[in-house]
Amino acid sequence: MRKKIVLSLILSCALNAGTYTMYAGSVESDAKSVIASDNVMIFHNSNVYRAKKAVFDKKIKLLKLIGDVTVINKNSTIKSDFINIKLDKDTLKSGKFFIFDTQSGLWLRGSEYFDQNKDIHIIKNSEVSSCNIEKPDWKILFKKAEFNEKQEFIYLYSPTFYFKNKPVFALPWFAFPTVRKRKSGLLRPEFGVKVDSGFIYMQPYFYAPSQSWDVEFTPQIRTSRGVGLYTTVRFADTPYSKGKVTFGSFYDKDSFVLEKSLKNSSHYGYDISYESHRFFDKFLKKDSYKDGLWLDFHYLNDIDYENLKNMNIKSLNKLVTSRFNYFLKRDRDYIGLYAKYFIDTDKENNDDTMQELPSFQYHRFTTNLPLKNLTYSIDYKVKNDYRKKGLNATLHEINLPLKLDIPLFSNYINFSISENLYYSKIYYRKRDGGLIKDLKYFSNYHKFIVSSDLTKGYKDFIHNLQLEASLQVPSFEDKDGDIADFISINKEEKNLKLSANQYFYNYDNFNYLTLRTSQTIYLDRDEDRYSDLYNEIIYKFSRKFTIHENIDYSNKYNKVKKVQSTLDYEDDFYDFSLSHTYQKAPDVDYVDYLTASLKFKLNQGYEFESSLDYDIDKSLTKSWSAKLFRDKGCWNYSIKYKESITPIFTSGGVKSYKNKGLYFLVNFANIGGISYEYTQDDVTDSGVKDE
Repeated sequence: MRKKIVLSLILSCALNAGTYTMYAGSVESDAKSVIASDNVMIFHNSNVYRAKKAVFDKKIKLLKLIGDVTVINKNSTIKSDFINIKLDKDTLKSGKFFIFDTQSGLWLRGSEYFDQNKDIHIIKNSEVSSCNIEKPDWKILFKKAEFNEKQEFIYLYSPTFYFKNKPVFALPWFAFPTVRKRKSGLLRPEFGVKVDSGFIYMQPYFYAPSQSWDVEFTPQIRTSRGVGLYTTVRFADTPYSKGKVTFGSFYDKDSFVLEKSLKNSSHYGYDISYESHRFFDKFLKKDSYKDGLWLDFHYLNDIDYENLKNMNIKSLNKLVTSRFNYFLKRDRDYIGLYAKYFIDTDKENNDDTMQELPSFQYHRFTTNLPLKNLTYSIDYKVKNDYRKKGLNATLHEINLPLKLDIPLFSNYINFSISENLYYSKIYYRKRDGGLIKDLKYFSNYHKFIVSSDLTKGYKDFIHNLQLEASLQVPSFEDKDGDIADFISINKEEKNLKLSANQYFYNYDNFNYLTLRTSQTIYLDRDEDRYSDLYNEIIYKFSRKFTIHENIDYSNKYNKVKKVQSTLDYEDDFYDFSLSHTYQKAPDVDYVDYLTASLKFKLNQGYEFESSLDYDIDKSLTKSWSAKLFRDKGCWNYSIKYKESITPIFTSGGVKSYKNKGLYFLVNFANIGGISYEYTQDDVTDSGVKDE
């Protein structure tokens, strides 16, 4: 029968060590010591100790565990021939040992382990890895390591990295986290070579003083161009909101400025983004109101501030847009406050660039009136168009539709009539002596809709048919004043819109076939009475294989205007997509374009990916890439080659970059990784050299 001893004597001697409960087949005790043997188990807090034998020295408060010792706690397992535990200091020492960290998957094996204190643990002459224990693909050998439990970091001294049991490189010092969470320290560097910039090196440093905010500093050097620093602050001020502020600058060498004829030798700016799903949560009734705020603000002195943020050049619009959106809503009402600010990077200044500062919207969702089936909604908007130089305006507009729904023939057909009232008032400012007159505009139109939504089950499938005919008839229009070239108001035409949608399902509720078509007829036009006829077909051979076809037929030119065909296949091993777009008509740009992507899994953790963007009209490959990825569990690597042509706005004008890049990335589980990028750019002022 196993014996259980609560070591009250140990408790009295161990100060704050807590209660140790021991089970053993045999226990002997005298004035100096307690000796336990035969399958010893000791429980202390969340730790479990197992050993063949345990000896407690009462005088020096030392517990010795001897023979096949195992220590199991919440996050790790330790195995050793012997372990000594100093109870008054709650520290541990062992001989040859093996430690496995269950959180990170890392293991350590070495000759000696001891605790400097309860938070800092010293390891000597050891190796660490997260791969197979018997034959690890990679490992790090070191003379000494310090594991800081409070910081959750391991510091290695004189480490040598081995790959496939061969030394690759050695460092005087190396550190890495033991858990997968945010930690301060150096991030993986980026480096590469570009024709314009020379050798590029970026070394981010991550500072995380709190779980609610952090800072990332990214200094960079481009040997042929200059140096720069970008800084990003991220924060989460509530459980429902987060934000980010980025600011930075880059300074070009004088020789580079002269060679490229740049208008600025320094490129600087800042970006502010913030979003909140409960901005005024403290002041609102949670069950009745919801609100939200979204801010995305940008300032820069030229577009190269954006182009130099990262290693890879982005394709950017020359017009940089900042936005502010706030909304407040309840069941039937919605209020919005918006603003837009534009920076045209082609201009010396933006005094004549039109800004929307601000705009306001009130919307009343569809609401029932006392008369059965009669509903209304309201939409009111105010927009302030502002610029320092030139004509300004404030636009007020209101839409008020009244709708009556009349179900017919036992709801097989629905007939609706709506009266739509529209009013707009525009006040102009800064006329600068011009004769433009404030505008008052009122109109209304009638709308008649006949629709039907029918579903019928057959032997092998279910058919859903949705038909709709919508007739829109302008009724009254009154205009007093002028419409500036930047003002748009609602002007409706008399038209008839016909649409038909069909959905086919099997009895597993799988929608295997979809057919959609629509056509608008403008009844008062002498020419171009018929809009393009739109057709869409989606056929799913299975849940894995889909064909999607969009066809636009031009009634004006009596020909197919646009055809877009897409084929998709995806299963557990293959992911393939092929898309072709053909567009040709006098009123649109000619397009004949092919895109394709392929991804498939191979044996032994390999994956292959490739993509292609090909302009058939110009016989030009816009971009293509091929990537090989392998996951070995404890480490992975990828090799990628990519060529692309990117039009981009720079401070030196519009250019096209034909970029060729080779990318290599290796990641070691819980340690980090290294990446290498070699790119070569072929730069032209407009177009591409090869054309």
